[in-house]
Amino acid sequence: MKFLALMKINNDGIGNSDEENRKILTEKIIPGLKILESWEADGKLEGGLFHGQRSAVLIVEAESLDELDGMMETLHLNGAFDADIIELQPISDALAKDEEVLKTLDSSDA
Repeated sequence: MKFLALMKINNDGIGNSDEENRKILTEKIIPGLKILESWEADGKLEGGLFHGQRSAVLIVEAESLDELDGMMETLHLNGAFDADIIELQPISDALAKDEEVLKTLDSSDA
C-alpha cells in the first residue's frame, strides 16, 4: 500500500536560541532525515522536503496503516513535524470501481 504523508514543521521544531536549534537538529531533524534517507534507498519512500526544510511531501510504501504508524514512530522528526497521512488508492482499483458503477447505471437504464 502507498500512503501520502504531508509533513510540516511545528513549534517544537523551531528553537528560540542557537542552543535550542542545535539540540533540535542533533536529536530530531538529522536523525529523522537519516531514517528517511534509508527508506528512500530501500525503495520505501519517494518525495522530499520543500526548499528550506519546513514541509515535506512523501509517498511511503507500507503493508498496512499499522506498519506505517510504526515506521513513523521511529522518526525523531515526529516531535518537530506534524504529519497528515492519507492512504492512496491505486488507479486500477479506482477504474474497476467506476466501471462497476457504470454497469449498475447501464443496467438500471434498461
